[in-house]
Amino acid sequence: MIVRMIKYTFAVHHGFYRQFLDDLQELEVVHIERSKDQKVAGEAAELTSEVARINQLLEQFKNYMHDEPKQDTCTLSVSEADNLAGALTKRLSDNRSMLEQLQETIDARQIWGDYSDQLVTELRNEGIKLRFFTMPAKKFSMSWLDIFPIEI
Repeated sequence: MIVRMIKYTFAVHHGFYRQFLDDLQELEVVHIERSKDQKVAGEAAELTSEVARINQLLEQFKNYMHDEPKQDTCTLSVSEADNLAGALTKRLSDNRSMLEQLQETIDARQIWGDYSDQLVTELRNEGIKLRFFTMPAKKFSMSWLDIFPIEI
């Protein structure tokens, strides 16, 4: 026999969720849906936003974690873990900035080929001024090699 469905909404703590589902199954309830659209109020809203923030941090650091954690439980307090996550996020941001700066330096120096920074420093210490220039190949004149101290 088919009976018209009556809809109920339940707010269940995650710790009791499995038992709640088992109890509903015993009552022969056939359709269970968790609503993602409903707004959470009060303390639960604060906890939900905190859980979302922590999940975002974990997702961000997932690429930097080792294959297996060294221990199953965390001995840090919430504030210590939050401070550590903030420090790691800042360090990650600083390292990314430094990487971008180094990449720009590499790109700028790449056209000059392989040369030693130590040799350049020694030449400068001896009073030899080195300057690096670039120009389009069409504008370069081969006669400049005889007129100026240029090395290609």
